[in-house]
Amino acid sequence: MRVRIVFKLKNRGGYVPFHHQHLLSQWIKELARQGGDTYSAYHFYNFSGLKGQTKISRNGLHFYSSKVTLVISAKSEDFMNFLLSKIFSFKEIKIGTLQLVPELIEKEKPPQFVQEVKYLCISPMVLVNPRYDNFYAKKFIPPDTDIFSDLLYESTMTRMEKSGEYDEKIIASFFNFKLYQISFT
Repeated sequence: MRVRIVFKLKNRGGYVPFHHQHLLSQWIKELARQGGDTYSAYHFYNFSGLKGQTKISRNGLHFYSSKVTLVISAKSEDFMNFLLSKIFSFKEIKIGTLQLVPELIEKEKPPQFVQEVKYLCISPMVLVNPRYDNFYAKKFIPPDTDIFSDLLYESTMTRMEKSGEYDEKIIASFFNFKLYQISFT
């Protein structure tokens, strides 16, 4: 299930850091923890950054639109419904200095994937479990390095295996996994 959540922005000019995904991640994890054993360990979801009309400053991204959106996807519709009910139980949500009021949900059509898919991620993030790799779990790893590429590949393959959606043969076919650095000059 994939939804776009539209928030009303109460304080135009409020800002979040450029790389604000960790703030969203902490917030969503906290909401999931409130689901007890059922949802606290659920990891099959992802989310976008906050979207809206922005201007850049030293502090980060300042939002000037009246609306801010966030896209969240999850494999489990039950998890998504739980998460949405939690989000809409708040009168106001603070992310960075933004004061957001949940307004509406737009259900999106699932994307249709073809044989080969390319993704563009402006601010990539790979979560590393400190139980398995204490060294890299606490470090910033530049996204243009081989180490980042390896960690992203391992993380993606592990999540695909754990999802139960793919058998070993299909997983083995995903050998062509490559990161490209895009220059905006």
